[in-house]
Parts: sequence; C-alpha cells; structure tokens
Amino acid sequence: MLRVHFSLLTTNFIFFQELIVGARAAADRAGLCLTVSDADGSRETQIAQVTDASDCDALIVVTGDRRVLEHAFAVKVIPTVLVDFPLGLPDIPFVGSDSYSGGLELGKYVAVKINPRKEGIRVLALVNPVSPESELRLQGFLDGLRKVGPASCLCRLSLSDIASADELRRLIEEVPDADCLFGYDGVALELLLEASRGMHHHYYIAGFDLSDRIERALETNTRLIAVEAQNPQLVGEVAVQHACILAAGAKLVGSSWLPPKTLIPCRLVLSKCREPRAQRRGYLNT
Repeated sequence: MLRVHFSLLTTNFIFFQELIVGARAAADRAGLCLTVSDADGSRETQIAQVTDASDCDALIVVTGDRRVLEHAFAVKVIPTVLVDFPLGLPDIPFVGSDSYSGGLELGKYVAVKINPRKEGIRVLALVNPVSPESELRLQGFLDGLRKVGPASCLCRLSLSDIASADELRRLIEEVPDADCLFGYDGVALELLLEASRGMHHHYYIAGFDLSDRIERALETNTRLIAVEAQNPQLVGEVAVQHACILAAGAKLVGSSWLPPKTLIPCRLVLSKCREPRAQRRGYLNT
C-alpha cells in the first residue's frame, strides 16, 4: 500500500480543513494510506514533522517556507506535491486555486454591478503583501474592473498590520473616495465587513473565500456584492492524485503524466440581497 503524508503548517482555517476532507476522500478511493500532520503554526514543528515522514512514498506539503523542504530533502529526497504555495520551485508540481482568473471574473462582475456607466472604480484593498496569491487575486480583480471601464487601487492595507476592526474603520474613512473594498481572503473579508458597520458612506465589498459568516452576509448585508469561492476539497483530491502518480514513478514533471502547475477554478457567488434604490448612489447608512 502506498503511503502519502500530508503536512500543513496549520489547520485553523476552513480552507485547510476542507483540503484534508478532499485528500482523505481521494486516498480512500485510491486505497492508499494517508497521514496528516498539523504544525500548529510553527515552522520548526513542520520541519520536524516532514523530516520524520521520510519513510513515506510521497509528500503533500502546504508551507510558505522553502526550508521545510530543504531540511526534509537533506535526509531523503521524496516525491513531493506543493499545495497553495508554489514557492517558485518549477521542478515540484503545484496544485492550487486559479487566483488570477477568479479575480478577473469577480472584477468584471463588480464593475458592471456597481458602475454601469463606466465612470471608473476606486479600490481600497486589504491584502497580504508577502503572499503571491494575494497579489494575483488583487491584480486579477483590477484587470477585471478594467475590462469594463477605468479602475485604480487607491490604497493597499496589510492585514497583518491591522489590530482590530475599529482601527481598520479609521483607515478606511481616511480614503473617502474609494468605491469598493477588496479582501484577499476570508479573514480580510470578514474584517472588512465588521469595519464597515455603521459607516455613513456605502462602500461596496468584494473578495475571496466563503465561510459561514460570509455566506450569511451574502444574504443579509447589501454592502457585500460577490465573493470568489475556492474549491479546497477538489484541490486536496487532485494533490493526492498527483502524489500517487509521483509515488508510482512518473516523475517527469511537465510530461503528459503530470503538469508542473494545476490550477483549480474558483466559483463566483453572488449576493442574494436586493439593494435599496438610494443605496446605489453610494450614501445609505446600513
């Protein structure tokens, strides 16, 4: 029986929990042994866990730190699939979400929805400046807006620098010319929703990832107009499939067996709210 180890830096977020669900389903269908480790946010712990898994036939790794693989490969080079973070390693197959295309789809929808006269949309973005996925999502979103009309990013705020929703609210109010607030992931999106409560100016909100709270907001909050939802279960399934191929010996990345990069499409989820007529002008207190 093939043995595959799935290493995650953390499972505190719903995306990673759903990754595991998809991976386990694929492993059960393939009849392989899948073990999972959660490093609880510690790079050192993840390095140790991956190194200890050197007797497995293949690895699936979610990490933003190359050192995790460097330490493991110093012990033994194991066929590996990277998930969510490509790390700029073209020789190791990567499976993740199609962030740019998702942002493009979201941007085109938002542009038509909130600015049908094509007068231009100004964006305030809450991002992670060290995450390539964050940049891809925002760039796709801006390019999607520009497919319809003029658009600009007035301000980029780093999620890691924001201590509370109150602090974010003050920062947003310093940019009153913004029309739309963009959150690069579910944490950023939920913080934007919290910060926008009670604001007089009606900022529209859009971004990535679907959680229970965001799903409820799509039904009740007229500020949130659309979200790009990732498909983490499918990402997990494909990662296990690729790990099986690598473990079986088909190691030529880029061959017909295994592409160097597999991007799973996102899904556009629209607001179920009907916005009041006055709100379309941008100044309805909610």
